[in-house]
Amino acid sequence: MTADRSILLILVAVGVLALFFQPSAGWALQGILRTDESSALLAQMNLARENTVLKTRIAESEALTRTAAILGSRDHVPAFVYSRYPFSFKNELLIAAGKESGLVAGSPVLLPVVPEASSSSSTMSAILVGKVREVFERTASVQTVFDIGFQVAVRIGAAGTDAVLSGGAEPQLTLIPKSSVVTPGEVVYAAAPDLPYGLPIGEVGAVRMSANQLFQEAALSLSYTGNDLKIVVIPAAKN
Repeated sequence: MTADRSILLILVAVGVLALFFQPSAGWALQGILRTDESSALLAQMNLARENTVLKTRIAESEALTRTAAILGSRDHVPAFVYSRYPFSFKNELLIAAGKESGLVAGSPVLLPVVPEASSSSSTMSAILVGKVREVFERTASVQTVFDIGFQVAVRIGAAGTDAVLSGGAEPQLTLIPKSSVVTPGEVVYAAAPDLPYGLPIGEVGAVRMSANQLFQEAALSLSYTGNDLKIVVIPAAKN
């Protein structure tokens, strides 16, 4: 039996005796004991909360550190994407950055690409996933390529064939000239004047003729899913 346990038993015994011979003293002693127990429990609960907060901050820091290593500069603002689970809405995202981070509506939203461990490149590599739709003080909404209202001018492959990316649950490449040779696997990149030229978006999927037979169309093959959008980066606004 430890000394602390012996002392506690003695105090309890004294308290019981005091209840019979001096009730007021007994109740006072029990109050002290309950206060000590409550203080110990409160301290234990507080420590558990501190551990939870610390683990959360560590997880956030590690995620942002990986993103910062990918960026290689301070020209972009990293932002966490709020969870949409279990609904899996992917046409619009809510991100944890807003006016206080310098975001403005219309800015491109990018998915950073993690370089291979053997790669020595320090240049940021990223894929266009959407645009900032609306900016709030600490958050912003993002219209993604999965939104039916998303449209942007693009080019395809080394030949630079013009096309329009039309968003939706399955994004499509439309208005491809009928005379152009477009094959699955060719890269698709941004060519709109309101976006940095050449931002990669995806690859050409299956090619077909449009319903009116005037243009070609193709599926857009993406290298990510909606569930991969956990951290995005946005080019910092120029002052």
